[in-house]
Amino acid sequence: MTLRRRRPVEAPTGDMVRLYEARLAELAGLLPRDLIDWQLDGGMAVAAHTGGFQRRHGDVDVGIFSDDLIVFERRLIECGFALFSRNPFHGIEYTPVDIVRRTSAAEVISRDRVKRLNAMKVDRTGQPVWEPEHLTRFDVHVHVRGADEVFLTRNQIPFPGDLFYSSRKELRVNGCSLPAASLPFLYFFKLRSGTHRPRHGFDLRIMDRKGLVSESEKSRLRTLLDTDRALRTAGRHSGDRALKRIWGMMNQKGGPAPEGL
Repeated sequence: MTLRRRRPVEAPTGDMVRLYEARLAELAGLLPRDLIDWQLDGGMAVAAHTGGFQRRHGDVDVGIFSDDLIVFERRLIECGFALFSRNPFHGIEYTPVDIVRRTSAAEVISRDRVKRLNAMKVDRTGQPVWEPEHLTRFDVHVHVRGADEVFLTRNQIPFPGDLFYSSRKELRVNGCSLPAASLPFLYFFKLRSGTHRPRHGFDLRIMDRKGLVSESEKSRLRTLLDTDRALRTAGRHSGDRALKRIWGMMNQKGGPAPEGL
């Protein structure tokens, strides 16, 4: 289990930038474009669009499509990686600590919706390994193709297809080409994740300052965000119940759940 922290935004050192570039070059070798249709999601994709790493990054986010999941897992296994599920509880996505367990593409496909996934490098016993100088883990976002939209990872938000595929960009790193997610998708992803998180607010300000997302696109994104928030509010009680169950399991004395749960 790893502790979550809302770290302040800081500029990367030269060594950090070289490390990011090396990890992304490894990622390009791990996921051949002619085998899997994938893209960089999250902060590193924003860096691809804005001309470089302007803040420190704690992880690499990779977006794939559900119909590539079996091939994706097979490729991971060939390269000494495996799939792991984070916080595999009904009604819960984010917790103070990450609870991680091994999973498979077949299990993910069998669920009604995809939970938070990681790809991690493993040793011969199947245990995750950590090598600071190399790419040993990355977050996996599984999107689902629709007729006119793409259903986004975890909550299956119906995102307009034209906004998802527009402005996808190729990032050149150490002679390798990496695909970065579209700007409207990244803007929505950052807005939905919360501007109270320093890194998301920082990325949004950069995109706004450079005028990378048009006002008409923002209007469509806000409408989608309002709809998503209404649906999340309507279903919030299930997450509250799950929190109470987890607290009960963790509290050996059987005391009450903290106020507010």
